[in-house]
Amino acid sequence: MSATLPVIEPEPYRSRIHRTLAALAFVKRLLAKRGNVSDLDMVRLQHEGYGDAEIEAIVSMVSGPGGRHGPRRS
Repeated sequence: MSATLPVIEPEPYRSRIHRTLAALAFVKRLLAKRGNVSDLDMVRLQHEGYGDAEIEAIVSMVSGPGGRHGPRRS
């Protein structure tokens, strides 16, 4: 008779998921607001561990060569 052990996700894995979800939510807001993200939007992303350079890279990837969706804080 074998016991079934609960599956426990390691903390770093869970943290990566939250971090990725935060970035995706930021991208969604960035596109929906046409770049007019609020300070709170930026703080949420920073709270998940993203630095200014990483946020800039995300914005750059979303805005593309034309820079249409660059961050404009409101």
